[in-house]
Amino acid sequence: MILLLNYYVSIKRQYDLQTFFEEPDYLKVSSIAKHAGLNPDLVRQYSSGVKHPSAEQAKKIELTIHKLADSFFVCLKLLF
Repeated sequence: MILLLNYYVSIKRQYDLQTFFEEPDYLKVSSIAKHAGLNPDLVRQYSSGVKHPSAEQAKKIELTIHKLADSFFVCLKLLF
């Protein structure tokens, strides 16, 4: 939540999988695949919709994204 002109503004971003992987380097397919212990080419196929991950693979990707997000927010807190 951001305080803007004495009003609180809440910004919520939603992504589809293809848009999500168009973000900065730490969100690149190869980086997420590396952190998740998955083959980058396979994760690219997931992100493009060519293939669909199993529940186990999807969970690995989800946990990796959460860990990266936690690290990102820790870094942000250190800056402010």
